[in-house]
Amino acid sequence: MKFIFQWLCSKLLPGWMHNKKPDAKHFYRRLFTNAYQNKKQRLTIYWLILGGFLTQINSLPAIVCLLLIATFATFAILDEG
Repeated sequence: MKFIFQWLCSKLLPGWMHNKKPDAKHFYRRLFTNAYQNKKQRLTIYWLILGGFLTQINSLPAIVCLLLIATFATFAILDEG
């Protein structure tokens, strides 16, 4: 099954997606740099803490507001150069 998935990916995906070498200037390969991986790891911890905090809140509008702010902050942190 893994072979079939890899074959399909090789046929359907563009050629630049097969290169996993980290490059801070490339829009796709920057995902493999150490700086980006550290940001993702830090954000995972933040989201787990936020999830624990949100379980204690009983107000749905407050939860939605905090989730929207956290989502915006996540995209801002990951997109910063």
